[in-house]
Amino acid sequence: MEEVQFVLNSLKENQLAYKAGAWRKYVIMTIGIVLGIILGIVIPSVATTLTHAQYSRKSLDNIMKELLGKYHVKDALSDEVLMVAYDYNSQEPRFFSKFFSEKDPAIYDITFGNATGASSAAPTYFDPK
Repeated sequence: MEEVQFVLNSLKENQLAYKAGAWRKYVIMTIGIVLGIILGIVIPSVATTLTHAQYSRKSLDNIMKELLGKYHVKDALSDEVLMVAYDYNSQEPRFFSKFFSEKDPAIYDITFGNATGASSAAPTYFDPK
């Protein structure tokens, strides 16, 4: 009789151990699914939001090209015209003015439309120009 009781007790212990193992597997699987969602959906969407502009600059570029596209910085009527932009490639500010366009025309003598577009390239709103 004692042997039967011992076998029944060991069966109950095994059942409890199996249920605890199954519960651990369920918890680990749930954590894996949550991490998978975070790593696979949330992080890429946040990265996309942070690295891409919210607005298209096509209409802004069209307006600047139409109104200012044929005038170059060197043709400014006043020496006080200054447009500040940031060059992402060289990580330096760019100053578009009559002075700089005469000093280095290859870089600074661009149309007013391009210069104003470069100065309005706020990374979260518009892509760099």
